[in-house]
Amino acid sequence: PGIETTLILNPDKTYTLHSVYIDRDSCSNDKGTYTLKGNLLTLKEENGEYLIISRRKQVRLLTDDKQEITGALADHYILNKE
Repeated sequence: PGIETTLILNPDKTYTLHSVYIDRDSCSNDKGTYTLKGNLLTLKEENGEYLIISRRKQVRLLTDDKQEITGALADHYILNKE
C-alpha cells in the first residue's frame, strides 16, 4: 500500500529520514549529513547517498546521474513539504 516517509533537515546539516511501511510492522530510520548546492540536496549516510532536487513545495529523488525518475512509479518518489 505504500510507505509514509518523513525527512527532517536540521540546521547543523544533519538529517533524519523516517519511513513506516503501511500495513506492515516495519519501519526504518536513516541518519546522516546533507549538503545543499542550488536546488540539489545530497543526503549522505553510512551506506551511500541520495540525490534529491528541491522545488518550492516538494522534493524529488533523483537517479545516480542526477535525472528525475520517470515512468509509472515516478510519483512515488516525491515528498511534499509541510
